[in-house]
Amino acid sequence: MFEISFTHDQVKWRFLNEKVLIITLALFIISGILQAFFAFDFLLKKRETTMFLSLGITRKRMFLNRSLAGVIYLLISAFLPMCISLFLNKMAVGLYEKEVVTCLYLSGGFFLVELLAFFITSVGIFISGTYLEAFVYGMGLMSLPTALTFSLGSFLNGLCLGNAYGRKNYFGEYVTGKSFIKMFFKASPLTFFYDELCKHYTFVRPNKSPIPPGINIKILTVWIFVLVLIVFLAFIIFEKRKAEHAGIMGKTGILPDIYLNMAAVIIFAVSLKIFGDFGLVFVFVSATITALLAHLFLKKIMFGCDLKIKNTCISFGIGMSFVTAIFILFLNLPGIIYGNLSSKEIESARVSYIGSPDYIYGKALGSSINKTNYILNEISFENKEEIKKLLLIQKKFIESGNLSFKTDKKHFENTVVPVDLVFSYKDKKGKISTFYYDRANMSELEEMLNLDDTKTVREKQSQVILGDDLGSESVTWAQNAYQKGEVYLCDKFFENSYSLNLNDKTRKMLLKAINADISKESSKERYFSKADAVGVLMFTLNPDVDTKSFSYSLNNTFIYLTKDYENTIKLLKDNDLYNLIDRNFEIESITLQEFNPYDSAVNSLSNPFSLYFMSYVTDSNDDFMIKKDFGNENVITDKEKIEKMRPKLKNAYYLSRGGSLACVKLKGNDRYVYMFLPEK
Repeated sequence: MFEISFTHDQVKWRFLNEKVLIITLALFIISGILQAFFAFDFLLKKRETTMFLSLGITRKRMFLNRSLAGVIYLLISAFLPMCISLFLNKMAVGLYEKEVVTCLYLSGGFFLVELLAFFITSVGIFISGTYLEAFVYGMGLMSLPTALTFSLGSFLNGLCLGNAYGRKNYFGEYVTGKSFIKMFFKASPLTFFYDELCKHYTFVRPNKSPIPPGINIKILTVWIFVLVLIVFLAFIIFEKRKAEHAGIMGKTGILPDIYLNMAAVIIFAVSLKIFGDFGLVFVFVSATITALLAHLFLKKIMFGCDLKIKNTCISFGIGMSFVTAIFILFLNLPGIIYGNLSSKEIESARVSYIGSPDYIYGKALGSSINKTNYILNEISFENKEEIKKLLLIQKKFIESGNLSFKTDKKHFENTVVPVDLVFSYKDKKGKISTFYYDRANMSELEEMLNLDDTKTVREKQSQVILGDDLGSESVTWAQNAYQKGEVYLCDKFFENSYSLNLNDKTRKMLLKAINADISKESSKERYFSKADAVGVLMFTLNPDVDTKSFSYSLNNTFIYLTKDYENTIKLLKDNDLYNLIDRNFEIESITLQEFNPYDSAVNSLSNPFSLYFMSYVTDSNDDFMIKKDFGNENVITDKEKIEKMRPKLKNAYYLSRGGSLACVKLKGNDRYVYMFLPEK
């Protein structure tokens, strides 16, 4: 409290340092565990068990006495540090509204965490014969809810293709809900109080609401009820405890088999989490071997069971059958869920847009780093035929199954790259079904480009260009650039650029011509144009920066002109502007680098970025969007070869069919233009 970065007018209390919240909670849990061993570890020693149980005192009285001693110690350990912290806060800034109540609430929460750890560990001791068994059973019982939710989340994310629950996109936002562990934080004795601790450990008075948040008595009440049940269970087990079990392992019936099977499930879940990108076959084989070794080790060392071949095969076989059933269920779940979707019942749908950022609209997040950009943009559909088309596109994702990141040089359309794709459907009853994919192959992405041909997308993109009202929730990056940005006309190599001084009338005429050309352009012509580029129009809100590199950013938008842009070119010719870009420049050299997302161990593709290549200018001949670690550069200086390549160089092209990134140097110019050559 005496070393805070805020003024004391803002901070009204800080009972704990934010860096030790998890450590503090863990220490209270450890305190409860240790106190349980101090109170009842005599049951794990033959001599002490015989001595204590032969005393003239009932087991009920013994249980109450030892439990009460432990509870008193835990009560002091929970409330004393918090009371000291409260006193220090009072010395620093005085008392504030609800400060004492909050201090008591946190102390009570810590005390309840300790009690749960104490009595759950006690149950582990009562059913065990040795310290090792007691520790394994106690920790197993406490961590079971967390382990199960982690395993469930791992199986859903690793096996259930398209699962959106608990998944984060590239920008760190949850697609649907939180992670499974966080979703079930309140269902675990280890973590149920963590969110409350984060909420109340300090109070920084905001300007609008000077009243501290209220405390959650409900969660304490629920766990007090659970604690009562655990205490009652512990007492029953204590009363029925056999003295001859002290110091002997393997007297717990089928519990070892249950724990071993759960261990197998957790091993597979961890393997999926860590090695999922290596493929399911690798995960299954490696996890099976690990589970077998763990099974033998735990059964012999931890539980002291005989490793008879028949019994071991049966117990391990049961666990593997359970895990295999989980694999089969989760692998088939996407097809089952998708099969229940019907375009007739779907009222609306939304999907991530992966096309050109020059016409984006709707909900979006964006970033542009170096010479790459990444736009997380969603578009919506209500037309039945368009929804049906969307379902057919997603069907290809289902049919492709679980994919691993790779480059397929022979069949580049099978190359798999990281993406952020959301398919979401809302039916007539209001039920929403959401799917999320963090990877896709090039052929699937190319299919999604066909959405540009739908009536809905064309109308919206036309509104972006013409400046029509898109609604309050729409992104206006591109629209603002079209309507308010400065306009530059450039040749395809950006050798010369001209600022066009447009009044409102001529701007509208230009945008109208562009829109007329864009409206006739198919998705194949847009993303895989065979026509030679003749020039570039850039609309920018930040000309001082954008005219240096002519690379895409959230402040600009580009129109890459070809001969097919008849209306726009006619307008330029009518205003004596076309001759400014209708020039032939001599190319001195072309440096080629084959586009391979994983050609570099250091710079390989690990996060999504837009595969819609857009040309840019730099002062370096080594500024490729993906850099190779080593290897000779393929530099073309032969004039005949250069002239053959010239008409094939693209300012804009979708990278799904492979090709080469091209660094073009014009004669007499020190700058380098980066373009794309859609051939090897």
